[in-house]
Amino acid sequence: MSSILRVAIKRHRASSKFGYGEAQTHRLISHPNIIELSGLWFDEETSLRNNKTTIEHYYNMLLPAYPMTLLDLPLPIALQPAPYYVTQLFSA
Repeated sequence: MSSILRVAIKRHRASSKFGYGEAQTHRLISHPNIIELSGLWFDEETSLRNNKTTIEHYYNMLLPAYPMTLLDLPLPIALQPAPYYVTQLFSA
């Protein structure tokens, strides 16, 4: 039986000031509470604005998708992990 892998693609406009810092940080960090970066690729999009052609550069990050959210947790939440959930909510 095959298993289905859910993935998410996070797309950012490439910035000359910030580069692709989030992707670089994801590559450097390995921690069980941080989503791992599965893939990274660059692409560009051509658009026409005010009779002027512009090329915008993007980088795309391939990340695992987790279908469960905090709303899907069984209630009531156990007292021990509750502070961790609250900390993550307020730091977002």
